[in-house]
Amino acid sequence: MNAYDRVLRQLRAAGRLGVTQVQFLEPVCDGGEPILRVAPRVCDLRADGYPITGDGTAANPYVLQGARRTPPTPKVPDPDGACDKCGAPVIWVDVGGERVPCAPLPVLSVAIGLIARNPTTGGGRQIITEDLMSVPGWLQAGAVLHRSHLTTCPMSSAHAAHARDTADRPGQASLL
Repeated sequence: MNAYDRVLRQLRAAGRLGVTQVQFLEPVCDGGEPILRVAPRVCDLRADGYPITGDGTAANPYVLQGARRTPPTPKVPDPDGACDKCGAPVIWVDVGGERVPCAPLPVLSVAIGLIARNPTTGGGRQIITEDLMSVPGWLQAGAVLHRSHLTTCPMSSAHAAHARDTADRPGQASLL
């Protein structure tokens, strides 16, 4: 049984008492191996439609609030253009003042390195470890997760070469 299933099983068993990260450390509540990253599993469960409240602390444990809901099908935005290296459709997301090409198809699971995009403003933020607890709130507020095209482009070496070439030119911003 994987960590996702173990966390879900424990949430169901705990009921209104909820669970915290501490319960998945030594000694583990379900007798299995320790789970050191419970928060990302809870984020995955939330993204899959499980209504889970709390932030995992002792004062506010994770609590499963009923049956799984079918997550809404995310709307795929119209591409803003195409990659000039491979021709794949991309949308452009402003991340910290730089335009980052992203795959238009939304990603349903949370992971470090994805881009959280605000569809209203077109702005975004690359998810880092410190953001993992905030992502469910961002998703409830309407944010959409995308994978950077620079990580999936079959011509990624051409992007890296372009970034190296333009990094030495004044006034040219690097995509990386």
